[in-house]
Amino acid sequence: MLKLKFAFEFRAPLMTAMPGQSFEEELRREDATVSIPYWDSSLDFDMDNGVNSVLWSAELLGNGNGDVITGPFAGWMSGRGILGRMYGDRGRLISDEKIQLMTSVCQTDNLHNLLELHVDNEVVFPQVDPDNREERDHIIEYHHNGVHNWVGGDMADGSYAAYDPVFYMHHAFIDFIWEKFRRHQSSTCQINPENAYATRTGGSGHGPNDLMYGFTFFKNIEGLKNVWTEKWYNYEELPQCPNCGSKYLYCNTTTNRCVSHSRRTDFNVGKFMSSPEALTFGMVNELVEPLTNKIPRRIISPFMPSPNPDGRFHGTAKEDALNAVNIQESPLQPPSSVNIARSFPFNSWVENLEQASGGTPSSRSGRRRRRKFISLF
Repeated sequence: MLKLKFAFEFRAPLMTAMPGQSFEEELRREDATVSIPYWDSSLDFDMDNGVNSVLWSAELLGNGNGDVITGPFAGWMSGRGILGRMYGDRGRLISDEKIQLMTSVCQTDNLHNLLELHVDNEVVFPQVDPDNREERDHIIEYHHNGVHNWVGGDMADGSYAAYDPVFYMHHAFIDFIWEKFRRHQSSTCQINPENAYATRTGGSGHGPNDLMYGFTFFKNIEGLKNVWTEKWYNYEELPQCPNCGSKYLYCNTTTNRCVSHSRRTDFNVGKFMSSPEALTFGMVNELVEPLTNKIPRRIISPFMPSPNPDGRFHGTAKEDALNAVNIQESPLQPPSSVNIARSFPFNSWVENLEQASGGTPSSRSGRRRRRKFISLF
């Protein structure tokens, strides 16, 4: 699932697979079965509040409310102290609606349309019109920035983001979105994605024939080759309702989507804590918000521009969970036996919240890796 871009906002579709591949290859020297999973943040967007996601439990990625002191990355050191997160205070997770928007575009950028004074949507910076919100909403980097800022802490700073393992899982998902866009280019738009390099690259070093930073045996445009997904890796699709295939997920019949179980033991719309799996999960005795240091750090390399929060913050997580339980118990809630995609009340609820908030591939057989969704561990 990982074909990694750099932490910094990029100005053209460099698609630098090599950093991710190199990192993954080093891991595979220790364990040949390793592949880096992707974090589909749209499933946490579909929750009452992504802060409540089971992802931030000690069993998975550890806490997100300050210094990381739980989970497998507890006590990890970044370049400026203990690895830190401040989730849910800035930025925004990516919704499925935005993913569909980004992957419905044909052109990487549209210089020819610009010359004709007609601008179509495109998927990379720089924008033709920096003030055009509709144009910006189609740009993958824009929504990529939102998740960096939502996780917060080291992840919100381009100079330190890669210290957090979440960085790789997030970028694996961003590159999955990019691959969906490339498939759309090829199948629907009749465009060869290997040649569809951006015309307006926004600065030196980003041109198609410029050498890749850190991988100077490649040109930037070679990152667009199909060989990466044909020979090196591919993507496993998300689990689908009604069988989500993971103890960490359940089928939300209102949205007809597999959604993360909640970490909460007070208001839990997924009712996970009353299920038999709770005995093996370990959340019963785990604090939702462990006591930890919350030290704000100056951001050296901000991820901007970025989507604004949608009204669901770290501080509203409990209230949002209670509201979700009330909605589920409301007579407006559709029967659990009926699968209704994107129906009331979830979309209307979120809409109201938004308005209120302002190397060379190996030739060995079987080398191509199947990249899995994070919650299928």
